[in-house]
Amino acid sequence: MNLREISVMTRSRKWELLALFMILCIGVTLRAYRFHDWLHFEIDQTYDFNIVSGAVTNGPGNLPLLGPTAGGGRALRLGPIFYYAQYLSALVFGNTPTGHAMVVLVSSILTIPLVYFFSRRVLSKTVSLSVTALFATSLYTVSYARFSWSPNVLPFLVLGCFYAILRCVDESERHRNRWFLIAALSGAAVTQIHFNAFFTVPAVIVIFLLVKRPRFPLRTWIAALILVAIVYSPMIASDIVTHGENVGFFVNKFAKSTIGGGAADSTAALIDDAHHHITSYFFLLSGLGEINARKVVTLDALMRHRTLSELFVNLSAIVFFTAGAATLLIGLLRERKDKKKDVILILSLWFVVSFSYYFSLARTYRIYPRFFLLVSPLPFLLFGLILDAIRSHRPFRNSPAGLVLIVLFSGMLIGSNISGIISVFDRLQDDSTSSSPLETEDVFPNTSRITLSQQERIAVYISSIASENGYPVYLSSVAEFEPAFWYHLSRLGIRYFSEPHDSPLYREGNYFIVLQTGKTPRANVHFIPLGKREFGSLTVHFFKPNPLFVTQERQSEDSMETTEEMKHILALPTWNRLNR
Repeated sequence: MNLREISVMTRSRKWELLALFMILCIGVTLRAYRFHDWLHFEIDQTYDFNIVSGAVTNGPGNLPLLGPTAGGGRALRLGPIFYYAQYLSALVFGNTPTGHAMVVLVSSILTIPLVYFFSRRVLSKTVSLSVTALFATSLYTVSYARFSWSPNVLPFLVLGCFYAILRCVDESERHRNRWFLIAALSGAAVTQIHFNAFFTVPAVIVIFLLVKRPRFPLRTWIAALILVAIVYSPMIASDIVTHGENVGFFVNKFAKSTIGGGAADSTAALIDDAHHHITSYFFLLSGLGEINARKVVTLDALMRHRTLSELFVNLSAIVFFTAGAATLLIGLLRERKDKKKDVILILSLWFVVSFSYYFSLARTYRIYPRFFLLVSPLPFLLFGLILDAIRSHRPFRNSPAGLVLIVLFSGMLIGSNISGIISVFDRLQDDSTSSSPLETEDVFPNTSRITLSQQERIAVYISSIASENGYPVYLSSVAEFEPAFWYHLSRLGIRYFSEPHDSPLYREGNYFIVLQTGKTPRANVHFIPLGKREFGSLTVHFFKPNPLFVTQERQSEDSMETTEEMKHILALPTWNRLNR
């Protein structure tokens, strides 16, 4: 290699790094813009916050041995790795909702370069940059990066785990043993984030390793098992103390969720599963179409469209999904280079295992938008494989037309995503100032949510009234919002006494109801309205007790209660409670 070739490679490398840096800057901006003000902070977030906040305030011995609940209720729980990550985040960025959510923001930002490094193992430099730019600007990935929730770290952990697996089976890799240990550590962590990952990621890893049959020294296998045991040690300790309570919950839930049904059920579930995958994959890639949580989708609904634009989106989604699956199959059959074939193999397993798993969910449960966080990098990598396959054909091979094609397709998709993000940001801005309806579906689309700044302004208003007369506050609101209001009120010195409907009617009491703007409280002769104030999509209604129905003068400090949320939290096993 002469000096000229070295110079050309150096310049190319500099442009590559500059392009990646610019993509990263755009991705960071979209994820961090008004992160605090527009933070999504509702019942799940306050529950997690209160669990971790106690450990930040009183020491790490108060960290729980179990993690978030699975499938609703407060029984079966995953591992606590996400809580521990939140704990570290709070130590670095502050014990606030924003400080706790920073772990999600940082992991989402780190996923951007990870997508690039993963892509470069199978895709060309130009296509890899295009795939990374798409991931960085995806409406879906940006939306789920902007609040704290355990599933939101799945893209980083899953992709990181698979990347490490690829490195550890690469015969040209100098540190294969180290990468295998990283894969074991990240695999153990990801299985504690969500049950979807618990059932799918290990399946992908085991099948991949059985196909590749890599050889590692016995000490490496032992070290990997030790790392997994360390990650799972809190859960092991909890089940030892509780005599296998959480394992019992798992066995019981799994027994109740056995897959059944006849052929008709299987057909409907397959259509439903296909619908969610086709529409969700294309939505992740383009921000176009819909991503929903409907229980059953019929074949008619899958093909239905009302406008030409909907027809275009539906057809594009079907073509993309089919082309992606075909590209994986062709790659498995034709690819001869081990390094690329390994990537195609793990992508194929990721694709097939997740599709099969969600098929079982479609028969017994329902598929939620958040479930596609598990596979969120996959549609972008499939798109890259499709682009590389097209570019390898004769009309585009070594031709400027191939580059134009990449830029055109990628630019259109980036533009549609950016347009969607701007629309979401506009809606979030409007929600704090206008009376638009609230989104109540499963988080996404996150276009109409109450914001953290909105909650804070409501809490300040309620606190100002309470500080004037010194009376206790009794608050009622939508179940998803009420714990968040009590968090903000507690920071302002407002203490929780009891629920309005569970306590006697006190003459000295400030009674509030927070409802969606436009909705009115049900008539109640026990209360006299004093006024209301709008805070965009939410309205605070203020009441005083009707003297005719007052039963007591004032609730005493001694009779203060604990919220139901805190009762659950205080019952959780922690390291400090192991010896009690």
